[in-house]
Amino acid sequence: VENLEILRQIRPLLWSTLGQSLMKHGEWQEATLAFRAALKQRPDAYDYAWLADALDRLHQPEEAAAMRRDGLMLTLQNNPPQ
Repeated sequence: VENLEILRQIRPLLWSTLGQSLMKHGEWQEATLAFRAALKQRPDAYDYAWLADALDRLHQPEEAAAMRRDGLMLTLQNNPPQ
């Protein structure tokens, strides 16, 4: 059970790392799939930003803007004003 919990926590990080590596090689479409997989398992502001960058490269500015907005909302949710 403990190993399953560790795997559950690591899997989104692996997807995110794969997405970043794919972006470095110009594999924009594949990178979006990796970031979406990471976000499905664990919402993360950085992954939203990476996904938005990949979508920009694919000439999808509306969806990129939506991902940036979702990332910003997540950040604001996790860090409410004092």
